[in-house]
Amino acid sequence: MKDSKMNLKISIILFFLLFHGTTILFSDEAKGVVIKNVACVKSPGTHYNLFLPSNYDAKKEWPLMFIFSPSGNANPSMYQEQAEKLGWILIGSVECKNGPMDPIIKHQTALMEEVEKKYSVHPRRMYATGFSGGSRMSFRLMYTYSNKFDGLIPVGAGEMSGGRKKMPWATIYGFAGNTDMNLNEMKSLQKSINGKSVKKFILEEFQGGHTWAPNPLLAKAMIWLEKEFYLKRSRLTKQDKKNRLPAFLKNIENDIVKKGTSFEAFELCQDIVKSFKSNPNAKNINSIYNTLKKDVVIKKEIMAKKKYLAYISQFGKIRNPKKKQLVSYYQIFKKIGKAYPTQKYGLMSSSKAEAILADSKKSKK
Repeated sequence: MKDSKMNLKISIILFFLLFHGTTILFSDEAKGVVIKNVACVKSPGTHYNLFLPSNYDAKKEWPLMFIFSPSGNANPSMYQEQAEKLGWILIGSVECKNGPMDPIIKHQTALMEEVEKKYSVHPRRMYATGFSGGSRMSFRLMYTYSNKFDGLIPVGAGEMSGGRKKMPWATIYGFAGNTDMNLNEMKSLQKSINGKSVKKFILEEFQGGHTWAPNPLLAKAMIWLEKEFYLKRSRLTKQDKKNRLPAFLKNIENDIVKKGTSFEAFELCQDIVKSFKSNPNAKNINSIYNTLKKDVVIKKEIMAKKKYLAYISQFGKIRNPKKKQLVSYYQIFKKIGKAYPTQKYGLMSSSKAEAILADSKKSKK
């Protein structure tokens, strides 16, 4: 009797453990939603916030992007919409945050071990992104596992000191607010590694200070990284050539149609046409591009962008500008902003003018 009661208790306990374990497994593998605080199997002290695209299939290989925040608990939701369209896995680190290096290294190592064993990841398509200190963590992870990484989306900061590796295939799309205190640091980094230790490093300024770039810009960077990967023919798998590239171009076409006659649609068309003009899957995109570039509003946007970028380039070459130079460039950017008050780069010119004016008031030269 005692034995049967004991066996019953053991059976109940085993059933509870089995049921509980199964629940965790299913929640870990839920698709199309962000699952928070998933514990690493072999390192339960390391956690991550997970997003698997709705069409995730373990029989195929998928790009994966790590996300880092300076305060920890990185949230994949800002990248979720575009990750769903492109078919990317997102891993937001919970424990990695500003502070001593040893814990960061420990948790990054655990995350790498986890994702490689648990998910079907493309052998050459890991990415990382982060803001401020999280951006530095992204660089650190990419350099440590360089052969597995294809690129980065750094926001508001550059590298950690030391550890840089030559990665001639890597592509980087970075962001910084036009009043971010780390903007010059990122410009300097771009200049030092673009076309040298990495293949390409684009740095885009946005209106704002030391903060994450707006979600549409982050989505734009993901599209650019995806596009750049398909131009690296030697790194493509059969699945990439046969399935992922045609699907990517179709998704982009759908996005462009939804954006209508916006300048955002034009810039996306322009980039895709430049890269895949001879690809039959890009035929419709090429047709849309030819129509958009004749639009009067788009033409004004193009002119505003041309002027803004020309003077930004000039201004960026001046080291320690004197007050007279600051006043001169303030007037230039103010004029562009006034001429194009509703255009994207006209608004950025007005914002830049205000930032330069503030600097000129502080300058004693």
